[in-house]
Amino acid sequence: MHAVTIHDAVTRDGVQFLGFDLRDILGLTRERVSASTWVCDHVECIGRTADDVHAASESGAELPGSRFLDLADGIDQTIDGAFSAYLSSDRPWCVIRAIDGSEFVVITDDMTFLSELRRRFVDVRDSPEDVAYVA
Repeated sequence: MHAVTIHDAVTRDGVQFLGFDLRDILGLTRERVSASTWVCDHVECIGRTADDVHAASESGAELPGSRFLDLADGIDQTIDGAFSAYLSSDRPWCVIRAIDGSEFVVITDDMTFLSELRRRFVDVRDSPEDVAYVA
């Protein structure tokens, strides 16, 4: 597994915030996201699908990838939480963590996905210490 943090920010009216959200990360590998089962944990977010995301987080429900993509499309801002993707094993192939609304951590074994993240986003930093989150 490898981990990166993404910090791309924009400033508006003197306030700095992330210039992207969960849907932008997921959009880089939609096919694999759709084929996966997702589990949300300790999520705090705002947007039209926030109540459904919070309910999934609180219940620990497994979400089909297509449903998870729909929910992510309705989130305006992900503040905190972890989103784990599973294919056919007990170990996730990807974990995406939102940290205080100020960065995302992506932990994955998919090197193509990591390359796409580096190509799409400007401020992507290696974060080997975050790999332990999945261990």
